[in-house]
Amino acid sequence: MKFFDKNFLSIANTSIAEIVSVSFPAWAALHDNSSLPADSVWMKAVDLNDKVTSDDTNITLGTITIRGDNLGITSLTAVVTKMDDDDGDPINPSTELGYVHVEYIPPPPIASIIPLRRGWNLISVPVNLTTWELVEESMVGDPLNVTPRNSLTSIYRYNTTSGLFEKCDHLDDWGWSPATGSEGFTELEPGRGYWVMAKNDCVWTFLRW
Repeated sequence: MKFFDKNFLSIANTSIAEIVSVSFPAWAALHDNSSLPADSVWMKAVDLNDKVTSDDTNITLGTITIRGDNLGITSLTAVVTKMDDDDGDPINPSTELGYVHVEYIPPPPIASIIPLRRGWNLISVPVNLTTWELVEESMVGDPLNVTPRNSLTSIYRYNTTSGLFEKCDHLDDWGWSPATGSEGFTELEPGRGYWVMAKNDCVWTFLRW
């Protein structure tokens, strides 16, 4: 291939995405493209040094960078207006419709690690934490990420309304159960303090999004 001139790339739904940059491979010693960012772009290049030979396959003509503006899917159309080989004869490549998917990818969780010693530990549940249920593990899985497993025996919280401590007990390999008189203690709330009884040294990991 020797030359391609003003080949067009265009995005159908201009509210979803936009072309922001174009780059060319090393063989394209002379190249140009239309102004960006834009919803469509033309590209052209010349192989001045015969870097591309007749036996080459899967030749990169150029690379575009697309910015997502709104969630959704839109098509990307490529139109080849002119492409010549080393002898100046036309090349008529086929093109396929492409698609741009713009979706939200949540950031990875941030781990807050709390080391616990055997005995009583006073902790504060980190903020930005999804409320964790203290119920039977067969219903919600292991709600507390504690290593080693079954290291905690009970958790206490202070009820400012009643002026009393409430207790939730852990039953090994079963889950959590509120003590008598503490039936409302079925979850851990972010930003609140708790007394935790551990039967051995362990590590409690909170994941925050």
